[in-house]
Amino acid sequence: MGELLAAKEHQVLVLDRDVEHPVDLILEGQVIARGQLVAVDGQFAVRLTELPVPLSLSSSQKP
Repeated sequence: MGELLAAKEHQVLVLDRDVEHPVDLILEGQVIARGQLVAVDGQFAVRLTELPVPLSLSSSQKP
């Protein structure tokens, strides 16, 4: 986390895993999804492959 906070524009941050391994999407310290890094129209994206925790909106966010 410290490396990310100290990052400068155009700096490359090397991930601690192979490109074939899944990446974790973390929200408030909890893994909410896993997926694969992919390129879409020249941009990076994450293809979701696993949702270990069901996602739901809190009652304050429901319409």
